[in-house]
Amino acid sequence: MAWLTDLVLGVLLLEAAVLWWLARPHRRGVPFADVAGSLLAGLCLVLAVREAASGSTGGGLASWLAAAGIAHAFDLHRRWRRRPAAPPSAAAPDPSAVPPGPRAAPPGLL
Repeated sequence: MAWLTDLVLGVLLLEAAVLWWLARPHRRGVPFADVAGSLLAGLCLVLAVREAASGSTGGGLASWLAAAGIAHAFDLHRRWRRRPAAPPSAAAPDPSAVPPGPRAAPPGLL
């Protein structure tokens, strides 16, 4: 099982290298900082699986899982900080602005 987790680690590191290369200036791709948190969390989870498969004690496993959680929290925090606020025009319409009067029933109800 260790060879499988090593293979997954290799693919993950290759993916990180390709994403970093594509994110360099004048290339197309997602900025590397936007995917770094997800990649780090995934790396920590794969290392936790490797730790569990090797039959080691729970301390190492707990450490990798905690690191994955911290990386995930960092990623979420970074995404929420970057998210723009909704413009006022996208807000729900003011119910008092709806003109009073009879409303037509939807077809098929009468």
